[in-house]
Amino acid sequence: MSRSTSSTPAGLRRAVGESVEAALAQDAERFAEAAGRLAVQDQQRLVLVQAGVIRALLEDLHPNGLSSADAQDVLRRCLITAASWYPQADPSVLVLVLTGALGLAEGTGPAPAAATGSDPDPDAEPEPERPTAGPAALSQGAALLIADLLAAAGAPLAGYLDATLAELERAETIELP
Repeated sequence: MSRSTSSTPAGLRRAVGESVEAALAQDAERFAEAAGRLAVQDQQRLVLVQAGVIRALLEDLHPNGLSSADAQDVLRRCLITAASWYPQADPSVLVLVLTGALGLAEGTGPAPAAATGSDPDPDAEPEPERPTAGPAALSQGAALLIADLLAAAGAPLAGYLDATLAELERAETIELP
């Protein structure tokens, strides 16, 4: 299977790096340009890379585990920082990115109905809609979250990105039976 040059490890490294650097610099124009480069990546691979970096940063920042209060603090800090230079920052997108990186997000759309085998109760309140966001918004939200976590950790992106890309390459070379 061939992949576009932009979705190679070097292309992913460059696209993620540029978006995070622009977010760290709080440069909306550069961030918009970098977002365009994120959009041309293989979205499945991009999600894996960004989620891996987020998880690694959270593990370093919260070695005893991430409590719900910690998660709220991460989201609040990221949103406050991003809102000052990127007014499109969306709290629901940041929640989706964080929960997705932690393996807690189940997809998008309405919550599934209970599997009781009976007809739904017409008097019951409708299930709440789950927030949804497109791939571009999610990848931008992930870049904002990564930048915020890097600033909190006082660490460079390179080590996290290299480790995540190495793990992705390793996982892609393992043949399933």
